Amino acid sequence: MGRQLFRGVLKVAHYRILEAPDALEALAILRDTPVDLVITDLVLRDLSGLELCRKLKADKRTRLIPILVVTSVHAIESEIAGLESGADEFL
Repeated sequence: MGRQLFRGVLKVAHYRILEAPDALEALAILRDTPVDLVITDLVLRDLSGLELCRKLKADKRTRLIPILVVTSVHAIESEIAGLESGADEFL
């Protein structure tokens, strides 16, 4: 539901949206395609959102891309871990 909501809001605002079915595909897309923002969840199919953040921040091609973590996981520990892994914002 959250992904569909974000997609709808961003399309209405005329943003170009790139979606990936999993974190590994997202990494492949982001290696070759410049983007202004990455929105991810903590819970992903192949890597955790924390691992995705770490990989993006470790790569010189993607380290400056802001990352927004949007998740239904409600724990302060998750928020701290997300920010420590490189996320710029956590909702």
